[in-house]
Amino acid sequence: MKRLPRSNSDGLTEAVFVFQLIQYGNVFMTLVAGIVCLGHIVFVLRKSCLNAGFLFALTFACFCHILVCGHLKVLALETAYRTRVNVCIDYSLPAMIANAGIFMLIIHKISLHIAATSVVAAIIRVFSFCSILAGLVFTFSSSVNQGMTLLNQVSFMSILATPNSHLDASWLICEKRVSREITNVIIEYLFVYLPVVVVAMWAFVRRFRRTKEISCLKVVILSNKECGSKSGTCACDKLNAGLVLVLSFNAILLLIVKPGYMVYAHATSGNFRDLISSLLPMALLQVICIEYILKVIVQRGRGTIWTQECNRDHQKTVCRLRLT
Repeated sequence: MKRLPRSNSDGLTEAVFVFQLIQYGNVFMTLVAGIVCLGHIVFVLRKSCLNAGFLFALTFACFCHILVCGHLKVLALETAYRTRVNVCIDYSLPAMIANAGIFMLIIHKISLHIAATSVVAAIIRVFSFCSILAGLVFTFSSSVNQGMTLLNQVSFMSILATPNSHLDASWLICEKRVSREITNVIIEYLFVYLPVVVVAMWAFVRRFRRTKEISCLKVVILSNKECGSKSGTCACDKLNAGLVLVLSFNAILLLIVKPGYMVYAHATSGNFRDLISSLLPMALLQVICIEYILKVIVQRGRGTIWTQECNRDHQKTVCRLRLT
């Protein structure tokens, strides 16, 4: 007996299912890794490292953002599949809140390393935090006054239609008009992103003038000098490169890719879907968890010992950690 030929819709349905399975599996594994890292920071790392508070706050902010976005997506999917009505999700405001918290933590750490005195560091933090918080308030107020403009919101996008089959894929991100969102975008870039760019460039220039190194990956956010001097297990500096790398990559997305995409959308259909802002918390949580598990938890489990060596160089004491 001959087997019936396999239709294209069956293969495409399986491909969509596999893609969604990988996507949900990635989110689930990220959340599990986040719980492991948060627990280890609270019960183990905080006893020997003053960076534990910063790492916990950064990880927790990203973790909460993913939980909120996941909850919104589940609610939207249930509503869309149950009622078959147009439902969409706007991730821009939750993403902006999460990014603002991340940027405030980053500015706090950078100011500690580059400021000449504690007073200068406090001034940098006050002005930056006030600017970011003002940006959040203005954006929220503008969004409430404008409301959500629904522009042909399609929850189900037909990707295959034949006389015998029909396959719909959910498309849940709200489509917004560029002209109506331009005010929020200007506020977001001037009040939230600009302080971070100024502080990061200042840190880069100061390091370049001191070391003549051009690489932005050498900007110090996490270092071992905050760790307890008696601890032989501090490895905070190992997390710095990955943290700076993710922030640099997302800076390219936010400062170059997103404006370019909006200009292209304005020149063509006039509408766009904002998803780029939500990428930073997700990517940051994944990198932090991978780096933390491999370079902190695993090394502690293997009994890796770090000893601190201090040498006096040019009237200043320089301390380094050495593997023994």
